[in-house]
Amino acid sequence: MYDVIIIGQGPAGLSASLYTARGGLKTIIVGRESILAKTDMVENYCCSEPMSGRRLIEKGIQQAKKVDVDIVNGEVIGIKKDNDFEVKTSDDTYRGKAVIIATGKSRKKINIDGMERFEGKGVHYCVTCDGFFYLDKRVGVLGFNDYAVHEVMEFQGISGHVTLYTNGKEPELDTEGSKYLQEKGIRINK
Repeated sequence: MYDVIIIGQGPAGLSASLYTARGGLKTIIVGRESILAKTDMVENYCCSEPMSGRRLIEKGIQQAKKVDVDIVNGEVIGIKKDNDFEVKTSDDTYRGKAVIIATGKSRKKINIDGMERFEGKGVHYCVTCDGFFYLDKRVGVLGFNDYAVHEVMEFQGISGHVTLYTNGKEPELDTEGSKYLQEKGIRINK
């Protein structure tokens, strides 16, 4: 029986485990490899030198193990609650008094050949996180709605060379989004 079961092996789950274990709670992390492990270089974590996402996760796992956190690789396929929580994977079942869900947000898969090969090496999903790497470079934002325009807007202070690619779709923009793209001279490439 665990005091805390954390679902998710990314930075949030690993950080949470440090607090719970150091607080004297018997802790286990259950999850699959973090998407961050695919990132070529991470430079925006406080108090950390630049390193690959894989190395950052490895360091987090080492740190968690030093405070006796159990770590299980597996996909959670069910959670039940009676007096305690029961977290089930395809291989085992774990019982705990509390559950922390730190799985992050899954991304939509884009059907473009070779996309996965370039994730973290030119293909990124967050201007706030990774836009810095493209200072004054030509960039493209893939999307066709107001969220894509928001990402284009964030790039304006980073790169003056932004193109919005819609992957063959007609843009679905509100008047503000359309007006912004026109005023800034942002190219739209369908």
